[in-house]
Amino acid sequence: MRAASLGLGLAVVLAGCGGTAAAQQRAAAPTPMAAMATAMPAGPPVATTAVSIHNFAFNPPVITVPMGATVTWTNDDIEQHTATADDKSFDSDAVDHGKGFSFIFTKVGTFRYRCLIHPEMIGQVVVTAQKGE
Repeated sequence: MRAASLGLGLAVVLAGCGGTAAAQQRAAAPTPMAAMATAMPAGPPVATTAVSIHNFAFNPPVITVPMGATVTWTNDDIEQHTATADDKSFDSDAVDHGKGFSFIFTKVGTFRYRCLIHPEMIGQVVVTAQKGE
């Protein structure tokens, strides 16, 4: 009899756990990784070909360069970082402290990138047509 009462009580408790509106809203809420995927780097574009990785951030976070420019990322943090394009057009692999990675941009466009080790670190390169074209 006691086992039957315990089983019935457990069934009632479990039945009350399903399908509430609050539970459905929690399930539909974006995950932190999904929110990072749509995050935009802050700040106006800076005309430079040098990006410093410092304090777990790309600095400046948004740069603008002419087509054909070589951009160099330098890791000034103790931790390893990457500079990896969301569209996979470039990937530095892990860059150690004091080391760098360079990439030549041969197409006009906007290239969002992030550190694959620390995906909250995001940046953007805006490539413009060369002068005189």
